[in-house]
Amino acid sequence: MTAVTLDQLVYAPMVPVWAILASLIVAVAAVVAGLARGGFRVGTVRWARRILLLCLLSAVLLRPALPAPQPEAPASSADVFFVVDTTSSIAATDWAGGLSRLDGIRSDVHGLVAQLEGARFALIGFDSVASVRVPLTSDAAALLSSIDVTRPVVSAYGQGSSAGLAAGLLRGELERAAEESPHRSRVVYYLGDGEQTAAGAPESFSASSDLIGGGAVFGYGSDAGGTMPYSEGADTTPTALIIDPATGAPAVSVPDPAVLATIAAELDVPFEVRDPTVPVESGALHLSALAVDGGMTRTSVTELYWIPAAGVLVLLVAELASLALALLASAPPRPARRRG
Repeated sequence: MTAVTLDQLVYAPMVPVWAILASLIVAVAAVVAGLARGGFRVGTVRWARRILLLCLLSAVLLRPALPAPQPEAPASSADVFFVVDTTSSIAATDWAGGLSRLDGIRSDVHGLVAQLEGARFALIGFDSVASVRVPLTSDAAALLSSIDVTRPVVSAYGQGSSAGLAAGLLRGELERAAEESPHRSRVVYYLGDGEQTAAGAPESFSASSDLIGGGAVFGYGSDAGGTMPYSEGADTTPTALIIDPATGAPAVSVPDPAVLATIAAELDVPFEVRDPTVPVESGALHLSALAVDGGMTRTSVTELYWIPAAGVLVLLVAELASLALALLASAPPRPARRRG
């Protein structure tokens, strides 16, 4: 059993706390005065019992409780937004078995959708621009079809990319979802490598944190990085690599977990560098903040006032029993009946 300390308790007083404390002080003072008048050796147990009764009654009025674990919301009450990196670097072949990072993202999106059955899904992609690839829909098959045909940006059009390019678009989509379906919770999964090749810092996702109740940031790629096939849109030629113009050698993309960790902190969701050998999990951690009543959080408690209330009942019974015995002891003896 887990130990409980006083600092873990929360209180919902039935009357103002000052009234409880004032009444307790006055009542205890009266009991102590009565005990002093009768002599501390006379009825000490009885008076001590009454002081304890008053303390327990005050505890009942304070209504102590323990915060209860938040129940997880069913996936059917969630709107899930996938923000997917489609920049040139996501084609780097440093995933499992020489696959691309995008292959890892596709696999994980399939895994997440399977675990979030009944949810509504949206897909946002970003490279040189951010766009909604799939608007919010309950058609999971449409989402999966779209991620399956998603390709990196055409290499000839590739420019410096920002890991935060989709921040503004995501905020707008979340606001729209909140306005149209305020009773539903919203979840964001950001999937990318964090490589920042645009000038300046990535755009911040902080503005979206108050609109979501869960999600995660998943990172892809190895520490050593990988070369990138030259993409021509629908077709990617594995033998043709993107060349670094500064060196004339194949360009190597190296993921940046620090950028991804910053995005996770801005969204207030967990960050995980994905391991190709471990299946993705939506995870209780990612969904623990969801609520089914329209809010982002729901407060629930385990009431504890019944514990001092039980003590009050026991002491009241003892007090009544003591009073009954005292009355019987003080009653005059019944006169003997004469025999005639």
